[in-house]
Amino acid sequence: MHGGFDLTDLADLDPEICEDMITVFTYIAREETLSYPDAYKAEIVEIIRRWRPHVEID
Repeated sequence: MHGGFDLTDLADLDPEICEDMITVFTYIAREETLSYPDAYKAEIVEIIRRWRPHVEID
């Protein structure tokens, strides 16, 4: 597993960040299939490496 996310952690974030995350959660919930967008793959991989350095990803 790549980790998890406890929704109660949203209480510790700024309201603007929470709203952005809710936008992403809503988008994910409405999609029938999900994939990393190729246009942003390098940025996504960099974020994963920064926040989860122990995870192997390429």
